[in-house]
Amino acid sequence: MLVIQKLTKQFPPAPPIFSDLDFTLDEGEYVALMGESGAGKSTLLNIIAGLEPASSGHLRLAGQSLLTENHQHDDDAATLFRRKSVGFIFQAFHLLPYLNVFENIALPLRLNGWSGHDITARVAEMLNAVGLNNKASALPRELSGGEMQRVAIARALSHRPKLLLADEPTGNLDPDTAAQVMTLLRTEIQRNGATAILVTHSEVSARSADRAVRLGKLGIVPRPI
Repeated sequence: MLVIQKLTKQFPPAPPIFSDLDFTLDEGEYVALMGESGAGKSTLLNIIAGLEPASSGHLRLAGQSLLTENHQHDDDAATLFRRKSVGFIFQAFHLLPYLNVFENIALPLRLNGWSGHDITARVAEMLNAVGLNNKASALPRELSGGEMQRVAIARALSHRPKLLLADEPTGNLDPDTAAQVMTLLRTEIQRNGATAILVTHSEVSARSADRAVRLGKLGIVPRPI
């Protein structure tokens, strides 16, 4: 599904954040990516999603090369790829403050050309999945942190992405809410047949994944969970 070969990210003259990374993620697999702060976990997710360039290396998703010959994402291709194939759950949620819950979840569907009826049905399905049926018209500022995170998850999964990238989705949540969010995330990944990478410092969150790996000086290596 996802193949990373010899991937390097550097901001000269500083040393590389990581170099010559090799990693393979099978279709339908859910992997927890762990490591110390500053190891480059969020940077790696951003490169996979096309949000920032690599310094060198190769990246393929479902057999499609995502980097040009000079190791950069083609801007138009990267935008189209993100829109259709990637769901991204950001640490800071990044809900649009002027859109209500329904409209935030519907945004990826509108960008992908879904019809009005299909949008309504799919958003209703996602609202039910995240337990926010009574919050459809609420603005983000009217939600709790846990509710905003559930909206972010619903939005990321609404268009049934091939690849889900989640960057510390429980980092600012209390333990009970974090447990609920991880159960929801696991359920929705399975329901939608998504391939997923979860960046986390939480041992509890990592145990929800099929396997865990660690990003560090030795690259990406297996880690017991």
